Amino acid sequence: MKRILIVEDEMITAMLIKKVLTDANYEVVGIINTGEKAIKAAIELFPELVLMDIHLNDEIDGITAAIKIHEQKQIPIIYLTGLFDKDFIDKAKKTNPYGYVLKPFNDKNLIVTIEMALNKFQIEEKLKESEEHFRELFENANDIVYTIDFYGNFLSINPVVENVLGYVPSELIGSNIKHFLTNESYSKNIANLEEKVANNVKNSSYEIEFVSKTGKMVLFEVDSFLRNKNNKPIEEFVIARDITYKKEVERKILNVIIDTEQKERKRFAEDLHDGLGPLLSSIKIYFNLLQSKSMPDNERESMLKYTYELIDDAVNSTRTIANNLMPNVLNDYGLIKAINSFCEKIIATQTLQVDFSTNCTDSRFEDAIEIGLYRITMELINNTLKHASAKKIKISLKTNKQYLILDYKDDGIGFEVETQTRGMGVNSILSRVKSMNGVSVIESKVGKGCHFNVKIKPGKNT
Repeated sequence: MKRILIVEDEMITAMLIKKVLTDANYEVVGIINTGEKAIKAAIELFPELVLMDIHLNDEIDGITAAIKIHEQKQIPIIYLTGLFDKDFIDKAKKTNPYGYVLKPFNDKNLIVTIEMALNKFQIEEKLKESEEHFRELFENANDIVYTIDFYGNFLSINPVVENVLGYVPSELIGSNIKHFLTNESYSKNIANLEEKVANNVKNSSYEIEFVSKTGKMVLFEVDSFLRNKNNKPIEEFVIARDITYKKEVERKILNVIIDTEQKERKRFAEDLHDGLGPLLSSIKIYFNLLQSKSMPDNERESMLKYTYELIDDAVNSTRTIANNLMPNVLNDYGLIKAINSFCEKIIATQTLQVDFSTNCTDSRFEDAIEIGLYRITMELINNTLKHASAKKIKISLKTNKQYLILDYKDDGIGFEVETQTRGMGVNSILSRVKSMNGVSVIESKVGKGCHFNVKIKPGKNT
């Protein structure tokens, strides 16, 4: 039941209005006959609408009372008037009334006017709430949010721009965006705004490079939307996310990957040169000697034996090189057995104790994940063997509904994490984790051993 306040100095009219409202299932919270009392009642009685007589027999007329009420509270007001006074009506318009009812009034017209006023007020309140919500998001967003017209002029921009680019919004609004972009970004993404409109491209995503107040280039990933009014685009709404750090990390990862690949190539070349190369050269020499017709049979037989031995060595050397590139056991039987096989080799040397546990049993994972985790495990074990002076390694590889988790611990001498993560060894491991979209945690202190944990999405397994 809606609550309505009647402000009317003619008591008979006021009582008639009250009856009409009561019959229509409205609650009349009060009948007031002066402007001063109306102001007080509007605040204290919490009406949802006020029927306000414009001409009150009081120092404060209905229009002035409405102004005073709106200074303290937003309530829809409908004016009642028995005279069509143009000056009063013009004055009343400035208070944004929700309707007028001429006296003597028609019951149905009065109810319809009230219903329309209440509905209009409800819509406006929802719109205001939505605008306030948007404004709050706009003001507090972590990303830069701005609008530009089709000439490239800033229409609005949120305050976060100062944190990212050093400009306060007032320095940008009204200015053209081309003054704050690199030439390439402007010509590639902004200058073709009219083309987007012509081709009806409503949404687009691209990268754009701003120049900060200090002259620093800042790269953004942008989602833009053309905003329409009456089916005509009027502005571009843009959300810009700073990806400078992300790109820098990607560049570093790429450099580490390239560096790792170069080292792998170098090691492969050295294995061929130092291992297989001399064997093949020796085989060639022996074959040339075997072609000699003057060689005694006993020497020929002995040389053939040596040649066969060299060929066997060459085959074994080739197998070893291939196994270093992609271990046969990893390729044939999967990650679990490959790690277990390597651990058994370490245990056999009696240099330290290795404990490997898993709940993955016969599971297989994507090739990239198996190779990546195998290389990470090998790198960690090699680091422990070379640098940690450890007596025990504990390795766990487990899977749950979300992640494949590698957990590695040793009881070695430990290290300062901040210092070591800058080194290529640990950096290479971290890069491998990132390349698999994983997350990693390193914990270590001097004298306290090392703990390394990796979580990745396991991908398909069988």
